[in-house]
Amino acid sequence: MFGKTVELDLFDKFYNTVVQKKWKNKLTNIIVPGFEDYEKLLIKYLMREFWICHTVKTESFESYQKGISQTIEKKLILIYIDNAWKEHLQNMALLRDAVGWRSYGQRNPLFEYKEDSYQLFKDQSKTIRQLILYDYLHSELV
Repeated sequence: MFGKTVELDLFDKFYNTVVQKKWKNKLTNIIVPGFEDYEKLLIKYLMREFWICHTVKTESFESYQKGISQTIEKKLILIYIDNAWKEHLQNMALLRDAVGWRSYGQRNPLFEYKEDSYQLFKDQSKTIRQLILYDYLHSELV
């Protein structure tokens, strides 16, 4: 499930440029020219930290039993997708009722239903990913 590689040179560059130089000034210059570059470097730095945590957690699981990390990932994925799908179906039923009232406001109910249901689905997918990662990184074998 997880298996991306990350460019480590950019993180060293990020640390040297942003952390040591910018944050030591205690945020005296809030507006930083070229902030988009720093934002990209920050995202890559955080991804590197995530992959380090994931690798350490996977190795600690594998030290107990080979293949157990994949089993844990699969079970977490199934549990959270199942629960989120049940909740999503309930939300869709509530949305169907709520969208009917929007026709009184001269809005197209079909368009509103499509837009809101798509937004619910995107939110559901994001929540599933976050919960799976959180539980995987915070799980321990006893």
